[in-house]
Amino acid sequence: MLKKAGLLAALLLGVSSGALADSRVRADRPVLASSALETSARRDARMAMAIGDFRQRDPAQAKTEEGRRYAVAFNRTLSQERPYITAGNPLEETLLALARTPSPLTSQAFEDAFLTSKVYLVTTKEGQAEARPPFWRTSVGASAEAMVVFTSEDRLREALTNEPTIYWVTMSGRDALRLARGLPVAINPGLRPPAVIQPAQAESLLQKIGG
Repeated sequence: MLKKAGLLAALLLGVSSGALADSRVRADRPVLASSALETSARRDARMAMAIGDFRQRDPAQAKTEEGRRYAVAFNRTLSQERPYITAGNPLEETLLALARTPSPLTSQAFEDAFLTSKVYLVTTKEGQAEARPPFWRTSVGASAEAMVVFTSEDRLREALTNEPTIYWVTMSGRDALRLARGLPVAINPGLRPPAVIQPAQAESLLQKIGG
């Protein structure tokens, strides 16, 4: 199993602020103007993706402000340009369908699948035994926090590839919405396609099935 939500760096949906990385940001790069630095980071990220390396750079490990900005730009490119996930279950199939062909029909199909499917929440070792486990939160937008939910163990491992150990719990999507009440739910943060269920949407879905 995988471990320690407390050690996981926050991920923005679609734009990652940086997960823990095996490779460290170099501090000995020549000083670059902002545009040149971002161009360099985008180029490096695309080269990494071309060889199947989706590991993110940890801005907190940078020794200079330039290194931190490089890591942020590198991670942003990964999150915005990496391929869509490969669906491994019906829930992920409906998520991809919604992303590729948004419509009331594909939205309804995703909502129905989410409510009844098993989802994965990152927690602590102790949280695995709790009825209401503590869960990992991430930033969405400028300031809002969201509960993180993954659509499968494969997606969880894919998003947190730099983490040697992670603890998680599983529950139905319906129970996850109940646990998150008042918070947005970020689905597969750091992966594509990005998706967020806002609190008002979650309440509407829960009311349809009796709360």
